[in-house]
Amino acid sequence: MHMQPDETLLHFNNSFESQPWYGESLLQLIDRMTIDQVNHRPTKNTKTAGERLAHIIAWRRLIIKRLQGNAEYIIEMNTPTDWPGPTLYDHESWQAMIIELKETQQQLAALIPEVKDYNAIVPGSKGHDGNGYSYAYMIHGVIEHDIYHQGQMALLVSMLK
Repeated sequence: MHMQPDETLLHFNNSFESQPWYGESLLQLIDRMTIDQVNHRPTKNTKTAGERLAHIIAWRRLIIKRLQGNAEYIIEMNTPTDWPGPTLYDHESWQAMIIELKETQQQLAALIPEVKDYNAIVPGSKGHDGNGYSYAYMIHGVIEHDIYHQGQMALLVSMLK
């Protein structure tokens, strides 16, 4: 699927704070979460909703760096750069992370329309096959990544109802 830049920005904002077709937005989910739900870990190997949100933010920061032309910033899979932050949140640290999430939303919403050629390869990007990613692929990827982890967070929240 290839969306135009205006559609991409609309999809990005809808999935974050409006009413996406699949249900609630990321912000709607976060707004209804309790600290117990943020920190719920049903098994020792399960990431919590809080850890998942920190992971979402980490990857958003990478995309921001790429859209700003920084080809050097990297995230190594399954390291603290990939899964940053504390393993447990209190009200204050959770609220600070929500502020950080909203900042990444504002930054990305400002950068997405600035992309001149959505088919151009993003400097510093490298896929599993060694080839670089286009701007369109990377921007749509961050939207899909947010939604993927949002679904996991929603499942964790529902386990404590």
